[in-house]
Amino acid sequence: MRYYDNSVPSGVGTMRLTFTTRELIMQTPWGPSQSTERIADGVFWYSTASHGGFFLSQERRRAMPEPYRSAKPFAGAGWYEEDCDWAVVVCAFPELFPADHVERAKQFWELYHAPKLAMRA
Repeated sequence: MRYYDNSVPSGVGTMRLTFTTRELIMQTPWGPSQSTERIADGVFWYSTASHGGFFLSQERRRAMPEPYRSAKPFAGAGWYEEDCDWAVVVCAFPELFPADHVERAKQFWELYHAPKLAMRA
């Protein structure tokens, strides 16, 4: 996330515009974040130098419908990595994503996550 501070300091005969950028650097399971995108309240996408994925707040994780809440993310509680676990987030909150992403996520869920849950049952 980037925060911009657009300030115009006062001064006689001078006017300057100062831009200050603060990056919120989050420690992720894949290293420090290089960029962050807020998708919705409690849903963030983090990118690092080597990997990335979604982070869900506790409130969002509690709001996940079953069976998605039962999926155990590879990177640990709250972290859904970009290769496989991303589909859990997209399936759980389809209203936040484009229809083609939701369709791909559902297909991936059926091929990858659903069989894993069935084996645990």
